[in-house]
Amino acid sequence: MAAVAMCRQFVLLGIAALLAGCGSAPVAPRWTVAPLVRVDHAGGDEAAALYRIGRYHQQRGEPALAAEAFARSIALQPDQLDARNAQAVLLASQGRADDAITLLEQLVAAFPNEAQPMNNLGYLYYLQGRRQGARTMLAEALRIDPLHAQARANLARLAPGVAATAA
Repeated sequence: MAAVAMCRQFVLLGIAALLAGCGSAPVAPRWTVAPLVRVDHAGGDEAAALYRIGRYHQQRGEPALAAEAFARSIALQPDQLDARNAQAVLLASQGRADDAITLLEQLVAAFPNEAQPMNNLGYLYYLQGRRQGARTMLAEALRIDPLHAQARANLARLAPGVAATAA
Protein backbone atom coordinates (compact mmCIF):
# COMPACT_ATOMS: atom_id res chain seq x y z
CA MET A 1 0.00 0.00 0.00
CA ALA A 2 2.90 2.31 0.75
CA ALA A 3 4.18 1.72 -2.78
CA VAL A 4 0.81 2.70 -4.24
CA ALA A 5 0.70 5.84 -2.11
CA MET A 6 4.23 6.74 -3.15
CA CYS A 7 3.42 6.15 -6.81
CA ARG A 8 0.29 8.27 -6.45
CA GLN A 9 2.36 11.02 -4.86
CA PHE A 10 4.80 11.02 -7.82
CA VAL A 11 1.92 11.19 -10.28
CA LEU A 12 0.39 14.11 -8.41
CA LEU A 13 3.76 15.90 -8.33
CA GLY A 14 4.13 15.35 -12.09
CA ILE A 15 0.65 16.72 -12.75
CA ALA A 16 1.34 19.69 -10.49
CA ALA A 17 4.54 20.44 -12.40
CA LEU A 18 2.68 20.30 -15.72
CA LEU A 19 -0.11 22.51 -14.43
CA ALA A 20 2.40 25.05 -13.11
CA GLY A 21 3.73 25.44 -16.63
CA CYS A 22 0.24 25.95 -17.97
CA GLY A 23 -0.67 28.47 -15.31
CA SER A 24 1.53 31.26 -16.57
CA ALA A 25 0.44 33.55 -19.37
CA PRO A 26 1.93 32.72 -22.77
CA VAL A 27 4.68 34.99 -23.93
CA ALA A 28 3.60 37.00 -26.92
CA PRO A 29 5.96 36.56 -29.88
CA ARG A 30 7.92 39.61 -30.93
CA TRP A 31 7.05 40.38 -34.52
CA THR A 32 9.36 42.32 -36.72
CA VAL A 33 8.48 43.77 -40.08
CA ALA A 34 11.19 44.21 -42.65
CA PRO A 35 10.51 46.70 -45.46
CA LEU A 36 10.48 45.42 -49.03
CA VAL A 37 12.10 48.54 -50.42
CA ARG A 38 13.50 51.57 -48.70
CA VAL A 39 12.73 54.78 -50.54
CA ASP A 40 15.03 57.65 -49.66
CA HIS A 41 13.64 60.99 -50.81
CA ALA A 42 16.89 62.77 -50.07
CA GLY A 43 19.01 61.69 -52.99
CA GLY A 44 19.44 60.29 -56.45
CA ASP A 45 18.47 56.70 -55.75
CA GLU A 46 14.72 57.34 -55.81
CA ALA A 47 14.58 56.36 -59.49
CA ALA A 48 16.36 53.10 -58.68
CA ALA A 49 13.95 52.44 -55.78
CA LEU A 50 10.95 53.03 -58.03
CA TYR A 51 12.46 50.63 -60.57
CA ARG A 52 12.76 47.97 -57.84
CA ILE A 53 9.14 48.63 -56.80
CA GLY A 54 8.11 48.19 -60.43
CA ARG A 55 9.97 44.87 -60.64
CA TYR A 56 8.27 43.77 -57.43
CA HIS A 57 4.83 44.49 -58.90
CA GLN A 58 5.79 42.92 -62.21
CA GLN A 59 6.81 39.69 -60.47
CA ARG A 60 3.54 39.68 -58.53
CA GLY A 61 1.53 39.94 -61.75
CA GLU A 62 0.42 43.54 -61.16
CA PRO A 63 1.21 45.16 -64.53
CA ALA A 64 -0.62 48.44 -63.92
CA LEU A 65 1.30 49.10 -60.71
CA ALA A 66 4.55 48.01 -62.35
CA ALA A 67 3.97 50.34 -65.32
CA GLU A 68 3.27 53.24 -62.98
CA ALA A 69 6.45 52.63 -60.98
CA PHE A 70 8.55 52.28 -64.14
CA ALA A 71 7.06 55.48 -65.60
CA ARG A 72 7.81 57.40 -62.39
CA SER A 73 11.35 56.02 -62.32
CA ILE A 74 11.94 57.03 -65.94
CA ALA A 75 10.47 60.49 -65.32
CA LEU A 76 13.04 61.01 -62.55
CA GLN A 77 15.96 59.62 -64.54
CA PRO A 78 15.15 59.43 -68.28
CA ASP A 79 18.55 58.13 -69.38
CA GLN A 80 18.51 54.92 -67.31
CA LEU A 81 18.58 51.49 -68.86
CA ASP A 82 16.90 49.21 -66.32
CA ALA A 83 13.47 50.80 -65.98
CA ARG A 84 13.20 51.45 -69.71
CA ASN A 85 14.14 47.84 -70.49
CA ALA A 86 11.66 46.57 -67.89
CA GLN A 87 8.99 48.82 -69.39
CA ALA A 88 9.64 47.28 -72.82
CA VAL A 89 9.36 43.77 -71.36
CA LEU A 90 6.10 44.76 -69.69
CA LEU A 91 4.73 46.15 -72.96
CA ALA A 92 5.64 42.94 -74.78
CA SER A 93 3.96 40.83 -72.10
CA GLN A 94 0.79 42.86 -72.60
CA GLY A 95 0.75 42.09 -76.32
CA ARG A 96 2.13 45.48 -77.33
CA ALA A 97 5.11 44.10 -79.24
CA ASP A 98 5.38 47.03 -81.66
CA ASP A 99 5.61 49.53 -78.78
CA ALA A 100 8.14 47.29 -77.03
CA ILE A 101 10.23 47.01 -80.21
CA THR A 102 10.24 50.79 -80.65
CA LEU A 103 11.42 51.26 -77.07
CA LEU A 104 14.06 48.52 -77.36
CA GLU A 105 15.39 49.97 -80.62
CA GLN A 106 15.84 53.28 -78.81
CA LEU A 107 17.61 51.48 -75.96
CA VAL A 108 19.96 49.63 -78.30
CA ALA A 109 20.85 52.95 -79.96
CA ALA A 110 21.36 54.66 -76.58
CA PHE A 111 23.25 51.72 -74.98
CA PRO A 112 25.21 50.05 -77.80
CA ASN A 113 27.40 48.09 -75.36
CA GLU A 114 24.59 46.48 -73.35
CA ALA A 115 23.61 42.91 -74.21
CA GLN A 116 20.23 42.68 -72.45
CA PRO A 117 18.23 45.13 -74.60
CA MET A 118 19.75 43.53 -77.72
CA ASN A 119 18.69 40.11 -76.48
CA ASN A 120 15.16 41.34 -75.78
CA LEU A 121 14.92 43.05 -79.16
CA GLY A 122 16.27 39.97 -80.92
CA TYR A 123 13.72 37.78 -79.17
CA LEU A 124 10.85 40.06 -80.19
CA TYR A 125 12.13 40.07 -83.77
CA TYR A 126 12.17 36.27 -83.58
CA LEU A 127 8.57 36.19 -82.34
CA GLN A 128 7.52 38.41 -85.25
CA GLY A 129 9.27 36.17 -87.76
CA ARG A 130 12.01 38.70 -88.50
CA ARG A 131 14.70 36.02 -88.41
CA GLN A 132 17.58 38.02 -89.89
CA GLY A 133 17.03 40.95 -87.50
CA ALA A 134 16.76 38.48 -84.63
CA ARG A 135 19.97 36.72 -85.62
CA THR A 136 21.82 40.05 -85.91
CA MET A 137 20.69 41.32 -82.49
CA LEU A 138 21.31 38.05 -80.69
CA ALA A 139 24.76 37.57 -82.24
CA GLU A 140 25.66 41.14 -81.25
CA ALA A 141 24.43 40.51 -77.69
CA LEU A 142 26.70 37.45 -77.53
CA ARG A 143 29.61 39.42 -78.97
CA ILE A 144 29.20 41.93 -76.12
CA ASP A 145 28.61 39.28 -73.47
CA PRO A 146 29.68 35.78 -74.60
CA LEU A 147 28.26 34.29 -71.37
CA HIS A 148 24.76 35.73 -71.86
CA ALA A 149 22.83 32.45 -71.53
CA GLN A 150 19.48 33.92 -72.51
CA ALA A 151 20.85 35.34 -75.77
CA ARG A 152 22.53 32.00 -76.52
CA ALA A 153 19.27 30.12 -75.90
CA ASN A 154 17.30 32.59 -78.05
CA LEU A 155 19.82 32.28 -80.87
CA ALA A 156 19.55 28.49 -80.65
CA ARG A 157 15.81 28.84 -81.32
CA LEU A 158 16.61 30.26 -84.74
CA ALA A 159 18.73 27.36 -85.94
CA PRO A 160 20.43 24.55 -84.06
CA GLY A 161 24.19 24.96 -84.09
CA VAL A 162 24.14 28.73 -84.76
CA ALA A 163 24.54 29.58 -81.08
CA ALA A 164 27.76 27.62 -80.84
CA THR A 165 29.39 29.52 -83.71
CA ALA A 166 28.14 33.00 -82.81
CA ALA A 167 30.23 33.48 -79.68
